[in-house]
Amino acid sequence: MLAMPECGIGLIPDVGGTWLLSRGPGRVGEWLGLTGARIGAADAIAAGFADIFVPSAEFPALIEGLEATGDVSILKDAARDPEPGEIPALQAAIDRCFAGTDPEAIVARLQDEGGDWAAKQAKAILRGCPLSVHCTLELLDRARKASKIEDCLVQEFRFAARCIEEGEFLEGIRAQLIDKDRNPQWAAPNLSDVSAEKVEAMLAPLPGGDWPEHARN
Repeated sequence: MLAMPECGIGLIPDVGGTWLLSRGPGRVGEWLGLTGARIGAADAIAAGFADIFVPSAEFPALIEGLEATGDVSILKDAARDPEPGEIPALQAAIDRCFAGTDPEAIVARLQDEGGDWAAKQAKAILRGCPLSVHCTLELLDRARKASKIEDCLVQEFRFAARCIEEGEFLEGIRAQLIDKDRNPQWAAPNLSDVSAEKVEAMLAPLPGGDWPEHARN
């Protein structure tokens, strides 16, 4: 299983997560990033998060072979076809509902879509941190236009550097991991409470510089 549930704790998909999500088919990246949906092996491969699937029962023999030969090509020999995923059947609905850069419009389209799947996705977005949802969508839009992963890392770093003092990360961690009441009290509790100016402020260049030069090279 794989998921990127950062919006649920007041964070954003980081460490290159927005780069990977933006390279998925259609609007799969927006779907995974905003809802934190869990996907299996076939969908992880379809979304670009994995290349092959090897059943865990075959790990011991695979590790032994790698240790003995150092030949990573044996990974392909060990690959198996995973159980079919959901993305192919959902692709049209994902692309239809998750297009654009307005999270409120996305929720509205999901609600208009009807059906259990769409209702579940809308609920997941509304359960997340509104600031994180807005910033994640903006970051994905910027990532689609980026030419290299380093550009996305800089953008993600800006949010991460501000998420404690100016964001909602502490409240998300409290609700999910410390008190575990699963009831975060967000400072901006609704999507409509997050302004474009706030999003821009969270993603603006850092006063002390975005990134050490040696880390860029």
